[in-house]
Amino acid sequence: MAGEMLGLKLIFIDAGSGAREAITPKMIQQVKKSVNVPVIVGGGINSAAKAKASLEAGADVIVIGNAAEKNPNLVIEVSEKIYDFNKSLNIH
Repeated sequence: MAGEMLGLKLIFIDAGSGAREAITPKMIQQVKKSVNVPVIVGGGINSAAKAKASLEAGADVIVIGNAAEKNPNLVIEVSEKIYDFNKSLNIH
């Protein structure tokens, strides 16, 4: 909330570049319900399941940088999860 009060237009929560564990869905939910700006989540999202969990928890944007460098197919896998997630929300 402090970031938003200071005028930030978005909140970026990051587990750290190449982190083994991602930000937990519970943490994402708590941040999302505490602010009225987009929430970006990064670090530790190294599987399509973790990407989906982050989106379902309320992340507006996810970052998969290092994981995609190590596994280029991850971009395809995550893209499919994002597509399915958006479809379930009726976003075109």
